[in-house]
Amino acid sequence: LVISFIKSIYYSFLYVGRYLTIKGIEDLWSAFLKFNETNKEWILNCVGNGELFKNKIKHKNIIHHDFIQPECLPKLVSKSGVFIMPSHFDHWGMAVQEFAAAGLPIICSSEVGSATEFLKEGENGYSFEAKNIESLCETLHKIANNDTNKLIRFGNKSNELSSKYNVKTWSDTLNKIIEGVD
Repeated sequence: LVISFIKSIYYSFLYVGRYLTIKGIEDLWSAFLKFNETNKEWILNCVGNGELFKNKIKHKNIIHHDFIQPECLPKLVSKSGVFIMPSHFDHWGMAVQEFAAAGLPIICSSEVGSATEFLKEGENGYSFEAKNIESLCETLHKIANNDTNKLIRFGNKSNELSSKYNVKTWSDTLNKIIEGVD
């Protein structure tokens, strides 16, 4: 029972974001369908809505949750294994820090700005070339080839990296800026 519970946690990908082309959701669906041909135990949870929601892919291993209130999201996160941000372009991508703080391994496209701070290649996840479905599919395979213990280490590293920026560090930075203005 415990082993199947652990597998259900770590054999799922989580996307949280708008259903927009720029967010890479269509690329994610395409890559996941190809990946899932040989990795049938994995599922993809997609949370959000937007103009592409009506065109969402219907597949037994892709679960669309629509918008979820922030206070309800931790329940889904606790049953997720890997956070994915497949954006074609994202200046920062605050969600990367949020899901790193939740202790999830991370997959990000090369166009997510916050990945420079919260994704360390091979230490807490992997990156892929934005807008490249084949690159994303290869990255899904790469993370799926890790054992549960390594995914747990990835999650711990994500959490460690997320603590780099917090209220105190932001406050200290702001104070330094203000002091430099005088």
